[in-house]
Amino acid sequence: MSERAFFLIPADPFYLPEKRQQTLFLEFFMEVSPLPNANGDYYFYVYDEPQPVDAGEGFEAVICPSCGTKLRLYDDSGWTSHYEWWNTALKKSRDAEVQTPCCGHRASAAKFRFYADGAFARFAVGALEPSDSDCWEEENRPYGYLKPETLARFEEILGCGVLQIWSYG
Repeated sequence: MSERAFFLIPADPFYLPEKRQQTLFLEFFMEVSPLPNANGDYYFYVYDEPQPVDAGEGFEAVICPSCGTKLRLYDDSGWTSHYEWWNTALKKSRDAEVQTPCCGHRASAAKFRFYADGAFARFAVGALEPSDSDCWEEENRPYGYLKPETLARFEEILGCGVLQIWSYG
């Protein structure tokens, strides 16, 4: 059986909260998910440059920020040419522009959305198999998403929007 990890990241890939905000964010996450898993570990990442936080085995494609084309990285016959293009883009600085293979638009890698869940972030907090609490929506518990009021509290702590990401692997 594959494991699932849940992450919260700022919606702005270049945003790095101050140390006090990071601490408050982690403390509230620990309230929301008091028993993260059998190992008892929480994930807490701070990066110098935005890094991909994606759906793990569920990560299939990136979506062009200009035309919305889904650039599949893998299909039934294996890795696609988009996979090579994406790996090349990831080797550059996150604010360096790359040309999209679909429409020729130039955009930084950090502007691409991921299909399924995922985005770039300089800060991420999460847990492997997080525990259930009243802070989660009723549907699909414990593998759903946070209640809007819980997510709003995380956004208040950071001072920006927050994305929820499930990673499978």
